[in-house]
Amino acid sequence: TWAVHKVLVASTRSPIGPFARAIATTVARSPQGHCVAVDMLLTGKGRRDLKRLIRAVRAVALAHQWQIAPAMEEHRGRTRPFRCVASVRRAEPPGAGAPPEAAEQSKSAKVLRLTLLPDRASAMAA
Repeated sequence: TWAVHKVLVASTRSPIGPFARAIATTVARSPQGHCVAVDMLLTGKGRRDLKRLIRAVRAVALAHQWQIAPAMEEHRGRTRPFRCVASVRRAEPPGAGAPPEAAEQSKSAKVLRLTLLPDRASAMAA
């Protein structure tokens, strides 16, 4: 089983390049036996959900490409290829102090989680 090292949250305003760099860096620096998660809120509003999903998937794909084929030779020893597993789960309730409508929305909302599992072989080599 994998423990989640860090959860990154995708939004409709997440720029793909910086988000991909954050993903690649977080996966490369995660401790052995830990994974990284990328969460996207699924609100049921088609266009926003689709935009959020496209940005997150493109960022994960770009980060994966950087990990398996780094552009610069000096980065070769610091990369960590990963596998991606998708799952849908219920959104967690908002924290204390959140407006009542946020609690009502979270009851029906779901989260798409992309779990990024570092390859064990590359983790052992690092």
